Amino acid sequence: MKKSILIFASLMLVIALSSFKSSSSKTSWLDGNWKGEKYQVNMQKAWKTELTIDTKSKTFTVSYPELNCKGYLVLESATKNQAIFIEKLDAGSCMSDGYIMINKVSEKLITFVCLRDNKTRLASFSTLEKQ
Repeated sequence: MKKSILIFASLMLVIALSSFKSSSSKTSWLDGNWKGEKYQVNMQKAWKTELTIDTKSKTFTVSYPELNCKGYLVLESATKNQAIFIEKLDAGSCMSDGYIMINKVSEKLITFVCLRDNKTRLASFSTLEKQ
């Protein structure tokens, strides 16, 4: 099972990196409340993840309720199918400054991938569902 999770995560990372295009303000596909479980690779454990995005007010918040961690995302770039953020966690003891890639899967699903160590290490990944 661990091997299949890592294969899935690697595949999602390759898809995300190959689909990256120039920045665009067309991020309305991200608007809404998203929930799911994010799998943390080094701990081999999943955490509830909540993401709230309002592109009009440029508010991008993230929360990990089980870990008592929350913060916001800083938008780096976006296209009609992908957005890149830097995660800034300002409550709790979770690590901050993750490189976050969010990819549109459908109107109701997105992938959420966090890279660390100068984008060389997969830290966590998830598929979040729009609420």
